[in-house]
Amino acid sequence: MDIKVKSLLGGINFETAMLEACDWNYELCEDNMKKISEYFQVCEKTDLDIIGVELSYIFSENISEMVISYIKDYVDIGNKETKQ
Repeated sequence: MDIKVKSLLGGINFETAMLEACDWNYELCEDNMKKISEYFQVCEKTDLDIIGVELSYIFSENISEMVISYIKDYVDIGNKETKQ
């Protein structure tokens, strides 16, 4: 996975989104953040649909959807900036 996406997932905005998706449970958030980090350290896939399916096996549906949505928003912003 792209290094920029990996750094995005370590940012405060993503952490806040994760915390909200975990119903403000800090321990669950930390656990999920660690698992997300570990997943993307070894992930070589670029197809977000496939990544989303894999994440749905690891995390609850709302967590996996939030992660994919967050990455898609980031990719869309990057594509818009590249076209300008």
